[in-house]
Amino acid sequence: MATFLMLQASGARALLVFDGTGAEFAADPLTSFPTVAPVTSGDAIDFTTVTPNEVLARYPLAAAGRFSGLADPVRISIQANLTRLSEDFDPVFLATDGTGAVGGQPGDNPGGSARAIEATLSGDAVTLIDVPFIFDNAGFPAVGENLDVGIEVLLELAGTTIEVSFLSSSATATTLALDRDAELSFLFVSNSFLPDGEAYRLNSLRLEILPDIVPEPASISLAALAVCAAALWRRATRS
Repeated sequence: MATFLMLQASGARALLVFDGTGAEFAADPLTSFPTVAPVTSGDAIDFTTVTPNEVLARYPLAAAGRFSGLADPVRISIQANLTRLSEDFDPVFLATDGTGAVGGQPGDNPGGSARAIEATLSGDAVTLIDVPFIFDNAGFPAVGENLDVGIEVLLELAGTTIEVSFLSSSATATTLALDRDAELSFLFVSNSFLPDGEAYRLNSLRLEILPDIVPEPASISLAALAVCAAALWRRATRS
């Protein structure tokens, strides 16, 4: 947790990419559902017929080249509220560069657990490479109850640190590095291999990325003053 806190304390600003209900997420023109169309349920959306390890939803986080030349870490924050609709319940939240994918997974077994996820992406199919448990026996909501999940993905030049938290438990793990110069996207992925499958209700989602690479307000003001000064100078020299 110290790494994330140090980054937040550095003064860098986070860009709020998306913040809304499941229904608002479905209505957002940037959201895509490549394998199954969710069903709207009030302010939420339900995924009830899913194939294991397929991308259910995708959302762009950063354009290619946005972090080119940046030495500092890039932090992606994923905050979601879900309703458990099935006995088996192991949704996966990932960040991807189009080829590799990293993130986290809350799960019902054993006794409420979290995994750090390392995977590859081929189209809309996800192949899991390494999925170690980082905590277990944390407790878990019953079917029909809600769960708040937090996934922090810290992209460094040589690797990635993943933090998964829900209820009162939190833990971190390290995994492969993504290509930070590539287009970065958020993925919501199915998981279960049991005959009855899994069903998810997404009530709300918040996506942030840090740092927000835009000119500082002071820089904008100085640039504006410089433009005005240059215009006045040109007017003066012509008169």
